[in-house]
Amino acid sequence: MVNYKKYHLDNGLTVIIHEDPMATVQITNVLYKVGSKNEEPDKTGLAHLFEHLMFEGDYDGNSFDEVLQLAGGDCNAFTNADITNYYNILPPQNIEIGLQLEAYRMKNLALTPELIDTQRSVVIEEFKETCLNVPYGDVWHHTLPLAQKGSSYAWPVIGKNIKTIQSLSYDHFADFYRRFYNPDNAILCLSGPLSIQDLEPLIAKYFDSIPSAPTPIQKPTHQIDPTPRTLSIEKNIPIDCIWICFNMCTQSNPEYYTVDIISDILSSGKSSILFEQLVKKQQVALGINAYISGNIGPGLLIIEAKPRPHISLEQLETAIWRELNHLKTQPIAQRELQKHINYVENALQFSEIDGLHKAMQLAYYEALGDVELYNKTIDHYQNIDRTLVQNVSAQLFTKNNSTTIKYIANGDLPSA
Repeated sequence: MVNYKKYHLDNGLTVIIHEDPMATVQITNVLYKVGSKNEEPDKTGLAHLFEHLMFEGDYDGNSFDEVLQLAGGDCNAFTNADITNYYNILPPQNIEIGLQLEAYRMKNLALTPELIDTQRSVVIEEFKETCLNVPYGDVWHHTLPLAQKGSSYAWPVIGKNIKTIQSLSYDHFADFYRRFYNPDNAILCLSGPLSIQDLEPLIAKYFDSIPSAPTPIQKPTHQIDPTPRTLSIEKNIPIDCIWICFNMCTQSNPEYYTVDIISDILSSGKSSILFEQLVKKQQVALGINAYISGNIGPGLLIIEAKPRPHISLEQLETAIWRELNHLKTQPIAQRELQKHINYVENALQFSEIDGLHKAMQLAYYEALGDVELYNKTIDHYQNIDRTLVQNVSAQLFTKNNSTTIKYIANGDLPSA
């Protein structure tokens, strides 16, 4: 159980404070409820590029990173489809510097065409490095438009292509900052040894004066094509690979936790179903993995596998479906289910040791709609039973609910 105090400033900023007397550092975490799902289809990559820009600007002649490092701190950020999250780790005595920096860039971020062009070049190189110059790097550029057609989740966080990133103008960034980077759309969460009495005056000092600017409401649409969706692509890759994706519920749906457990049952550990059957016994797969996308809105359960030499993708695909159909028709052993629930419970409890993790999770669950969900997560997993796993599997694992992407090696890899 993680204790916290939550309150709101007059400008709409949500504040969550968690006191941890055993901690040696103070965490400042700011979550903005904006991600790639808030972009226009012709302006993709904007949220991720903006994350880079939030570290630019002039803070008394230094950069954001320099000021923080001089205070003995560290920082980082990430963007996904739903949120953009920034965090600072500081000695408790220097927490005021972290709050001052976060308030400054929430209110006064200095955007210039020069800074935008610099970070645009960085992101374009990142796009080339992670999407174009590595095997399978562009798989989500092919998968998401098929699997989540008509949805705001239908493109990768980094953007659809380099041309789109190049087309983003100064006005696009200025409008994005005005609409989404304001107190009404942010959650400030602090975790560490400092008391609520220590922190509340500092929060008021730096954030009270930031004006509110209500964020436009955007409801992502989602149109699932009720037929199997397939795509085969020949590429210069070392080995064939297949992805089978299944559309799943939102995080607010209680079935979300069951789907998460199903992904663990399929591939978490060497005794999991897909590893045990397809890698060890049948020896049709070199490796296999199952995981969920973790979207706040409608997401995906994804199965990714590579065949052994002389095994075709079709043979591997057939073997995967055989195991999925077995999970739909035969209840999982209670001991096997309990093993995975215990593992998740242990991981959740162990994560509470980490102050940064607690700060990020408290902010994230507040973004989901209720910070107290953080303390109820274990209950959701403990309520999963064998019948629920079988019923949800039966709904999930159907051909009409699937998207299959096959990468086929064309044999044109350059020689060493």
